Amino acid sequence: MEKYKVTFQQDGKLKHLIIHSSDISKENLPPNVIKIEPLRKSWLKYEKPHTLKKEEVSNFFFELNIIIKAKIPIYDALEILHKGTKNPLLNEIILKMQEALQNGQVLYIVLKPYEKYLGNIVISFFKIAQENGNLDDSIYSLSILLKDINENKKLISQKLRYPFVLLVSLFFSLFSIFNFVIPQFEFIFEQYHTSLPFATVALLGIKDFLMNYFLFILIFFVIISLILFSKYKKSQIFRYKVDEFIITKVPFIGPIVFLIYMHRFFLSLKILIEANYKFQSCIINSSILLKNKYLLDRISHINKAIQSGESIYEAFTKSTLFNELTLRLISTGENSNALLLSVNEIEKIYKQKLDEKIKLFSSLIEPIFIFTIMLLIVWVILAVLVPLWSMGEVINV
Repeated sequence: MEKYKVTFQQDGKLKHLIIHSSDISKENLPPNVIKIEPLRKSWLKYEKPHTLKKEEVSNFFFELNIIIKAKIPIYDALEILHKGTKNPLLNEIILKMQEALQNGQVLYIVLKPYEKYLGNIVISFFKIAQENGNLDDSIYSLSILLKDINENKKLISQKLRYPFVLLVSLFFSLFSIFNFVIPQFEFIFEQYHTSLPFATVALLGIKDFLMNYFLFILIFFVIISLILFSKYKKSQIFRYKVDEFIITKVPFIGPIVFLIYMHRFFLSLKILIEANYKFQSCIINSSILLKNKYLLDRISHINKAIQSGESIYEAFTKSTLFNELTLRLISTGENSNALLLSVNEIEKIYKQKLDEKIKLFSSLIEPIFIFTIMLLIVWVILAVLVPLWSMGEVINV
């Protein structure tokens, strides 16, 4: 089965049609066919699995939004991007979108099989477009949101890159010391049968334990991790408890995760309010960004409270998620009918707090790792040199 792009004339306009056929000559083609173009197989089928980076997805919708803003129809905009795209998987997705537009299919259903590449945010925003009939605004909102999420990920990776290098260096140092340094001195200590200080005994004991049981320890942690991961995926109650523990109990990491999700939530809320969606609909659609079950449950309580007739301020207060400043801004926006301005300010506040938390975490973790490595070096030096000094005194006597 091959794919063909049929270009034909109808009502004085050029139109396109995607046809699947094993023999195009036997198909019932539209009148006034101008051109039949077989689509390249390399764009449609691929033997090796291709990947689609999050940055590529973000750039694609950013460029699509720019072209649409230039008053170019979305089908033609996709055609322009199709010609300039080298990724086979992205080309296939573009062709699927064109085919859906030509045949009157629902876009989010057509894109559903590609969710693992595009992300659930993309599928959800196309679903919003289907429900509200405003595809251009949804693509604009999606492009802004994906671009901001991508920039935040870059910021976090940049700030944590050096601490990660330090962590890897620490483990590499431990591996090198236990495998190459300690065994050489252990042989010398055994020959002289001298009493060893506590630092040396502890170091040799840890070395023996890790060398003899490292594989068992690794297997144990892998099995425990797989069990916990499986339970996290299958049990909603367990997932809720884990997510709640991360947000409320884990120092440094919990507040950063909370700020990441809240910034995304209010950014999406701001974008959807700008697109003239109802506030309650904005909350429902923005909640798709919350992967944390605990936060999602708290936000769903806001939606239920608003549905039951409570004010927006009361609903946000009962969620117990937000500080006094956020609640005051929500109250001000609700009372003055200026929720967009309030949500815009809240989004900026969470963005600023997120940047500050990431910088603080990075500035704290670096000296902690450096101090740990320094202690390790001092410990090894004392554990090795003190017995050598003792042996030197015995030999001199």
